Amino acid sequence: MNTWDTIAKNVFDTSNPGNIHAGAADNILIAHPVIRNIIATHFSGDLERQALDFGAGTGGFTKELCNLGFRVTGIDPSREMIAIAQSRHIEGASFLHGGIDCLGKAIRFDLIVAVMVFQFIEDAASILNRLHEHLNKDGLLIIAVHNSAYINACLTRNYKFKKEGSPLRLCIQFGNDASIPLVDRAVKDYQFIFEDQLNMSRVAIAEPRFTAAYIDLYAKHTEEPTHVSKYLIMGYKK
Repeated sequence: MNTWDTIAKNVFDTSNPGNIHAGAADNILIAHPVIRNIIATHFSGDLERQALDFGAGTGGFTKELCNLGFRVTGIDPSREMIAIAQSRHIEGASFLHGGIDCLGKAIRFDLIVAVMVFQFIEDAASILNRLHEHLNKDGLLIIAVHNSAYINACLTRNYKFKKEGSPLRLCIQFGNDASIPLVDRAVKDYQFIFEDQLNMSRVAIAEPRFTAAYIDLYAKHTEEPTHVSKYLIMGYKK
């Protein structure tokens, strides 16, 4: 069982709106509204479009994409995450266990979204290139990752992130459930991949502020550094 399987139910199951862990609520309350706005600005009309939720987890954002009128394929390497997503029976969505190789070479999407995925991928350029191949012309690719300023502020406060192992490696902790390695990349690192390597056109770059709803429910009594943006959100057009 991989590490994501062990925390799928306790941290990332968002099927019960009244009982959502802070580790998933930050996505919902801070990042998702910004991503939805980018999508709404880019797509118009009532055409049925195809979307890929890359790293779909338990299907929270997949459901939001379906509500926006997309037919969505959600993929994730965690069997437990996908099992939860499938159990939600989201109309307009299908889920696959695995990585990018589970997609047929001929499959194309109008929209590809990866929410809090690429900081956990060592070779981001390679995977983004593969996703680019699955994107239709004029299609939109959106990613959301942890903001470097947020990670550094957390390290200063000994909150959520730490460096461990030999050699030292940056990790994120989900309570006592798991410690997962990640890669901290700056805006310019992703810009180089999107703009110089993939020749994509920038649609949006956002670093959204913490929302009052999230602070009141989850951050008011913690050491979380709410003075800096938690997310870096980038949207690019093929």
